[in-house]
Amino acid sequence: MLDLFLLLVDLLRMLTRTVELGVQQIQLLEEIVQSELITTEQLPSPTDAERKVPKTIKRGYGQTSLTF
Repeated sequence: MLDLFLLLVDLLRMLTRTVELGVQQIQLLEEIVQSELITTEQLPSPTDAERKVPKTIKRGYGQTSLTF
């Protein structure tokens, strides 16, 4: 029962902090939305080596391919 109480207190703290940061989050979003856009031509092209999937990552598609 104590574990559930502590989880709920943590959730309440997290929600309180999220609400407290609301004004800053809105300001940041406005700054991002109003900033200058870049085009795909301005982005660097990846090299062949950068396009390859690292050996440590298994390539797969869809939710069922995630490994944890």
